[in-house]
Amino acid sequence: RRIEPGTRIKDLVICQDIAPTLIQLAGGKPGPQIQGRSLLPLFAGKRAGWRKSFLVEYWAENAMPWLVGMTYKCVRTERYKYIRNFYPQRPHLQPNAYKDAKEVVQRLRDLHAQGKLPALAEKLLFAPTRPEEELYNAQADPHETRNLAADPKFKKTLVQMRERLNRWMEQTNDRGRQGEPTAM
Repeated sequence: RRIEPGTRIKDLVICQDIAPTLIQLAGGKPGPQIQGRSLLPLFAGKRAGWRKSFLVEYWAENAMPWLVGMTYKCVRTERYKYIRNFYPQRPHLQPNAYKDAKEVVQRLRDLHAQGKLPALAEKLLFAPTRPEEELYNAQADPHETRNLAADPKFKKTLVQMRERLNRWMEQTNDRGRQGEPTAM
């Protein structure tokens, strides 16, 4: 099994797909405890049955102990990305010892204090709050700079993505932010 150098795929993949792919490339068979799906069929041009969306959840207690509480969950389809922020009253670039020790974050904070950051960086990194919901057209806006959640033209898409996340949360008995109700 070989993947030709420079081969690209445009399908929806997640980090968990790397392990089963490498196991198969090495001649093994991923066990049931392995999350994700091998990418080898995609590289072979077999896209039938591939995922059309996925859910991403960020839990601070499990993966990032320097944060307080789960920050957000998102649903991604081929075209859209929906984000529900569970702590909208907090900024994206929250102070914390781990990140603040990094040179790049120190430089960003210095430029912010001097008023020298571009307007978009100010808005994305240093706004004092974040929206409760975000919706981005991943094809037209791959850098996610234009939140469409409040745009009436995207109301139907927003509702569909919100419902997709709510269904997943119901199916998995996920209770949202640290067990609190998540009615939206």
